[in-house]
Amino acid sequence: MNMKAIKLITVIMAMMAAATATAKDDAVSELTQKALDSHSLTMEITYVSPTSMAGFPSIDGYRLCIRDGKLKADLPYFGRAETALFSDDEAGLRFDDCEIEIKENYKKAKKGVYVWNFKARTTSDERVDVNLTFYDNGTVQVRCNCTKRTGISYYGSMVEPDATEQ
Repeated sequence: MNMKAIKLITVIMAMMAAATATAKDDAVSELTQKALDSHSLTMEITYVSPTSMAGFPSIDGYRLCIRDGKLKADLPYFGRAETALFSDDEAGLRFDDCEIEIKENYKKAKKGVYVWNFKARTTSDERVDVNLTFYDNGTVQVRCNCTKRTGISYYGSMVEPDATEQ
């Protein structure tokens, strides 16, 4: 092979890689745009980070879903509780169609970063301040500041909702 052929092949491979990356980014940006337009999103949790402990990957397929002004999630909790937790319902952070009012906070955010703040109540009636940050690339961070326990953060990515979440 001569030098021209090698350069041509290299250029073609670079163009194909760029086209593939652009197509993937467009698909994720579509989820971001849907979330912005409808104040609805579904997130798959991939990493859990308690305030006073080391973070770790989540392997159980936890999801957080916001639809029609309601929050639905059953999230694991690891950390220190200020009061005794007496039942399995209180062990995690469970939100079952909890009414929320999203406050957009884009002024502090950079371009391509979107911030939603809202208050929610768990099924055990604990108040939680939620800060949800999502990015153009589809990644999501959720910080939960609880009234009866130390805070916790969840990381993951936006996904299409399944039939039960629509």
